[in-house]
Amino acid sequence: MKIISYTLLLAALLFSALNSFSQKSKLVSVKVESTDLATQTLVAVECSQFEKMFTTTTARHSITSSSDLALLEETTKHFILSNGEDKIDVRGTVTFRYRRVAIKYCFDRYGLFYGKGRYFKNQLLLNIILKKIDFEK
Repeated sequence: MKIISYTLLLAALLFSALNSFSQKSKLVSVKVESTDLATQTLVAVECSQFEKMFTTTTARHSITSSSDLALLEETTKHFILSNGEDKIDVRGTVTFRYRRVAIKYCFDRYGLFYGKGRYFKNQLLLNIILKKIDFEK
């Protein structure tokens, strides 16, 4: 009888743990770091060079409104894997901060994003970022 009780208890704990890990963490905030999209450079700026290239001209914005976060999270479903022939000239980064993890992408002025070792297109996300932080001011 004790073995059955322990087995049921272990099974319940295992099911609970697996269920909690399979659920996506809640988006807590989105951080955008950017420079003017019209900024001209002599060479294309790679993701790893962004912070060094635009140290004095980088603006930082944090988005925490639940309605804005829901909208931004929805746009992540619209990432289209790029064919890999695109070249990125970075003008900003966007970091999606979840409870347990942060996912960072860099982006250019044309809606090309780089993150997780891949290139993606997402004009919708770029448009929403531009609207929310108002690059033009």
